[in-house]
Amino acid sequence: MTQRLAGLWVVVAAGALMACSSDDEGAIGDTASSPPDSASQGGDTASSPPDSASQGGDTASSPPDTASPDTAPLGADSAAPPLDTTVAATETTAQPTGADTALEVSDADAAGARRAKLVFAGDLDNDEGCADHGAEDHCNLFRATIDLDTGAISDVAQLTDTTQSESYPAWNPSGAEVYFTILKSPTDKDVGAVDVGTGATSTVLTHAAWPTVSPRGDFALYVTTAKGIIMKVPLVNGSPAWGSGTPLTGSEGQQDPSVSPLGTAVVFHDTSSGTATGTVYDLGTGQTATYTERSGHCTFGGASDLTLCDNVSAGGLLRSDYANGALGPVSLYVPDATPAALSAVDAAFAQCGGASFNYPTFCGDDQHLLVSTSCSVNQGGGPTVIFSRLFLIDLTGRNGATPRYLPIGKAIAEAFAGPGKSTWTVDCLVE
Repeated sequence: MTQRLAGLWVVVAAGALMACSSDDEGAIGDTASSPPDSASQGGDTASSPPDSASQGGDTASSPPDTASPDTAPLGADSAAPPLDTTVAATETTAQPTGADTALEVSDADAAGARRAKLVFAGDLDNDEGCADHGAEDHCNLFRATIDLDTGAISDVAQLTDTTQSESYPAWNPSGAEVYFTILKSPTDKDVGAVDVGTGATSTVLTHAAWPTVSPRGDFALYVTTAKGIIMKVPLVNGSPAWGSGTPLTGSEGQQDPSVSPLGTAVVFHDTSSGTATGTVYDLGTGQTATYTERSGHCTFGGASDLTLCDNVSAGGLLRSDYANGALGPVSLYVPDATPAALSAVDAAFAQCGGASFNYPTFCGDDQHLLVSTSCSVNQGGGPTVIFSRLFLIDLTGRNGATPRYLPIGKAIAEAFAGPGKSTWTVDCLVE
């Protein structure tokens, strides 16, 4: 297993990648969509349909919604813009990697820096790299601090070191605990907790997955693995009372919930109808609203009720704004980047036949988006994901109207100086 590296200081080389156009997705096609979820979700076979539909494994789908969104989609130009070659600071006390030798050094502690705590899954000690997100890959949890303005990473440390595989981490808003899914086998999951201060881990629920706590810290959610039912639990003395859950909607085939910033609604991956889509449940009225496009794992905005979901049909991330109990028009908000474009800032993607953004989560606002970015290759039987890495997508328009893609997973992998590549599924807590 990867050795615990508490207190390691690393500042990321935040190479900036301009957004790729939607036309560039033709080089990826459906093979670039996110990894087959039957592997990533542990392959639950009870009641709910296989989650492979949600992650791009099912190519039969309705055509993309052409309705005009309230917000103009990004990356709509027919030709991809050139890469932004401006690179921010790199400074490290970790083992030198020999890369980016011409980079200038900047101060990650500059006044006014907006920082957040990250917790993410990774497998950094071998080249399997959480490739298929299965229990045999032994992903562990790590934490780090990120500067949201520069993408700089510091204070990288390992949180868990077990023989099982952990992923889908979620902060307690207090920052004292992290909750996560334990992938015990392809069909068996538990929910675990780790004390950030002591590193003590425990199993808090069996046959359950996808824990999350509302941003306001007033309730928590998890999902039963047998039938895919979202359960709601109160917090007692700041921690979820995991054994006192009640069904949120009563429906089955639900996964990976995300709570709105004000705690008034929940968006989740929904397979209850037999078709993978994103659904919003209003906690006040009990009403639901469903994406008009086939979609996968979803998140609410960090400061508003916009929602983003994986695009099952053609890759990238879809946006729909939730208001007054309804979802607005769906647009392709963040198109997938091509492997060629990604490899300009992270050479590991040069080997990829396809790449896709998935498992989105916002970090404190609606401008800083964290995504897992998968690399797939064709191994004869179709595309196979061989690793994933985290990117910070800066949507503030620093380079005109287009976002920057900052390869924070690359810097994390280099900091550990090991053969492993993968970092995937992440949660953020703004300091």
